[in-house]
Amino acid sequence: MRDESETSIVAEALQGFASGRFYTQCEVIRLSESKSYFVNKYPSRAIGFEEICRMMNRPH
Repeated sequence: MRDESETSIVAEALQGFASGRFYTQCEVIRLSESKSYFVNKYPSRAIGFEEICRMMNRPH
C-alpha cells in the first residue's frame, strides 16, 4: 500500500536529483531532514546515507 506522504517526498528527491536541483546525495538527505514525515518515522535521524544511496541506485 502506498504511503502518499513518503511517495511525494521520494518523488521530489528523485526528480530533483535527476534534474540537477540536488547535486549530491547529501542534499537529498537535507531535503528529507526538512520534512516532518521522515523526522517522525526515523526519530534518531531523518534518513541515513545508506538508505539514500540504496534509493538512488535502484533501477526500479
